[in-house]
Amino acid sequence: MSASRLLKIANQRIFKHAEFRGDQEAICTAAVGGSDILAVMPTGAGKSLCYQLPATIGFGLTVVISPLLSLMHDQVTTLVSKDIAAIKYTSELTVNAKACYLDMITRGMITLLYLAPETLISEQEKDADLTRALLEIHAMAKLKRFVPYTDGSLNSAL
Repeated sequence: MSASRLLKIANQRIFKHAEFRGDQEAICTAAVGGSDILAVMPTGAGKSLCYQLPATIGFGLTVVISPLLSLMHDQVTTLVSKDIAAIKYTSELTVNAKACYLDMITRGMITLLYLAPETLISEQEKDADLTRALLEIHAMAKLKRFVPYTDGSLNSAL
């Protein structure tokens, strides 16, 4: 089955969308094909689907970096309700929860990992453990995509 057909089926079955909007299908197809993508889309245009959908039909981990904690919470809650293995790894987690999540990440049990930017640059030892886990996953070719998600401004990404 072609990637395009698989994306259409997953979009309908998992996300309950009758069809793609705008450039979503082309972006998702390119992502599944392994292309590097910069997609600049207005608020409400369906950016999230462009990384969530490819993550659901492929193997490996998709890391989403967002400074918007409420967005992370909403997206993870929605994804988990669809039986998609998604977590948000933030400073709010207990030491035990972080250790559990790190184990799940390194064992390939997570599809989408949401992080705040400061999590990757923290001086705290457990966050350094996360960086090591991500490097390990990358070395095993299981890190599929890295998505920097901004609040709409490109100044922090460029």
